[in-house]
Amino acid sequence: MTPAGFGVISAWIIGLLADVLQGNIFGGNAMALSLIAYLSYRFHLQIRVFPMWQMMLSVLLLLFLNELLVLWVDGIQGQMTFNYIRWLGIILGTLIWPIFMAFLLNLKSKIL
Repeated sequence: MTPAGFGVISAWIIGLLADVLQGNIFGGNAMALSLIAYLSYRFHLQIRVFPMWQMMLSVLLLLFLNELLVLWVDGIQGQMTFNYIRWLGIILGTLIWPIFMAFLLNLKSKIL
């Protein structure tokens, strides 16, 4: 599946749903996920030819940007909590990326 199949609009809708479910300020997660979806769509042709370690670094930067945006919105709201669990998700997401990538490539080869 290409990033165009997912799209910025879908990321925005999922972000709004996350805002409603988490009780956050309406549009905070939507803005962060839309920006991440746009950046991944914009640079997906460059990122997909990277070696795995550079791809993992790109994923790390995108996940870090997402957390910074959510933290910024929480700070504006006055509910900024700084704990290690938020940052542990970034590290785990980066480390799981090669497994997820292999799963998606395997799924793509079975479909085609």
